[in-house]
Amino acid sequence: MPCPHTALQQRPEPGLWQAEHPALSAALLQRSELGVRPPGQPLPAHLEGSRLGRLFGLWLRQRDDAARSAPKQALARALQALPAAELRAQARRQAALALAGGWNHWVWATPSASIAALLGLRLDSLADQRGLHEQLRAMAGALQGGPAAAAEPACAALLQALAAPAAAAAPLQACLNRLAPAQQWPGGGDEFEANRLALLWQSHEAGAALLGNALARLAAEPALRRPGRMRAWLPSLLREGGGVRNTRRFALQALEVGGVQLQPGDALLLNLAGNNAEADDLGFGTGAHRCPGQDLALETAAAALELLLEHQDGRRWPTPAQGLTLANAHIPAFTDPQETATP
Repeated sequence: MPCPHTALQQRPEPGLWQAEHPALSAALLQRSELGVRPPGQPLPAHLEGSRLGRLFGLWLRQRDDAARSAPKQALARALQALPAAELRAQARRQAALALAGGWNHWVWATPSASIAALLGLRLDSLADQRGLHEQLRAMAGALQGGPAAAAEPACAALLQALAAPAAAAAPLQACLNRLAPAQQWPGGGDEFEANRLALLWQSHEAGAALLGNALARLAAEPALRRPGRMRAWLPSLLREGGGVRNTRRFALQALEVGGVQLQPGDALLLNLAGNNAEADDLGFGTGAHRCPGQDLALETAAAALELLLEHQDGRRWPTPAQGLTLANAHIPAFTDPQETATP
């Protein structure tokens, strides 16, 4: 009998297997025979021919080709070069603005508005944040199987805003232009612009999952509300499933895993959470597709939470509600008698 740490479990969906143990997931994320897309399907069929489909096909996170390696390394260097003080200051600013919209708006808007502002978008009001949120919701709907045309206006508007001359001097844009400029990308300006938008898109659902689960835990456990400790605490929350909980990979060729013979196209659901040492640092993946935005995500969430702890001003902590369960994460929703508006 295979060791439980190396065994796959068959799921009801045909051709889908699950790696429940984080140690097995970590090992599988290093396997070159597994890819982020099914073989011969570089993008979902419903996105073919659309603007979002063209962007999706250029995103580094959706590709396994060798040409993605150099730009991903350059992108990682650019993200690491962003001054932490500027990141925290912008996150605190956007978190303070978002509080006026209620807890649900705060959870959803703070991460994406912080990254958007660092990329040069003007986000000076609650209305600005809500507008951005609606654009990202339109993209989410299309990526989750809705009509691709519904995301067309949002994609066009965001691409235009990110390319505006006034945005070039923004802190994160400046790092990208200096360390990962368009001429270093095999696909030139189109690939650069697509992945600049991908940075913003990645902060939407994943950022809300991390911040929402953190808020839920702090609301339920007052002992965790320790100013100055949020950045150190967030990795343990991720290990417990408080962010991205799983990811998928597809067999690119026939291979054997834990006594199971996988065929090309078979899917693997890889668990990234677990209250044990094997889950350490898996919340952002590992291997060729490890997320380069780990520090951005953690610092943004930590700065927002620290601001919350410093400036409660009599606001009651919210009560978690059912929330939104995605394929790879759960994003809590909140109820509060004081809350009058949510996105």
